[in-house]
Amino acid sequence: MIIAVGRGVAEIQRLELQESNDNEHVNLHYTVQNPEYFAGKRVLVSGGGNSAVDWAIELAKVAQRVNVVHRQSEFRAMERNVSEMYEIADVRTPYQITQLQTNGERINQVGITHTLNREHILLDVDEVVISHGYTSNLSDLASCGLKMSDGMVLMSQHAETNLPGVFAAGDCATNESKVRLIAGAFNDAIVAVNRAKLYLNPEAARMAYVSSHNELFRDKNRSISRS
Repeated sequence: MIIAVGRGVAEIQRLELQESNDNEHVNLHYTVQNPEYFAGKRVLVSGGGNSAVDWAIELAKVAQRVNVVHRQSEFRAMERNVSEMYEIADVRTPYQITQLQTNGERINQVGITHTLNREHILLDVDEVVISHGYTSNLSDLASCGLKMSDGMVLMSQHAETNLPGVFAAGDCATNESKVRLIAGAFNDAIVAVNRAKLYLNPEAARMAYVSSHNELFRDKNRSISRS
């Protein structure tokens, strides 16, 4: 068995305030489907990654005002876009949302708190956009007896897990020399497949092979070239 389930099922990282659940289908959004919906409105965007910055820039083109709140002092987005955002939006860092006030029907004020000096500010809003990224959970794999590290399946350099006959590849797996690139995932897959073959057939070659190394393909290529 080869486990290659990526980072698991991605789930939106929601704002952990009761009022956010009550207003999720009113004026609290986890995605922006139509920027024109925000035209002429006071919008607050919370987040520090590329999505948050990109939406802040786009919404600033149509909104009356865009506030951006991020709990860190530095943004994780592209520097050029961050610079543009600072020019067209009211950016507050390091602040995080700690309070949502409603007028009985929808959120009309958002309380933000400075993460260091605890200064508290109330901002008038019409719409709130939360862009805190995604979470994933592979804990169910641990219940199967797999050894985990930092929430991922621990594998050897040969893609072997602690369970005999079970191998891992890609973003779900880790070891001390793991390369977190697409190319690294491809390499994991090759190693895992070849190790699985060796597990099933101990007489198989111990070196990882790809199709171009296979004699059957070489013979086929030679026959095609002669024809």
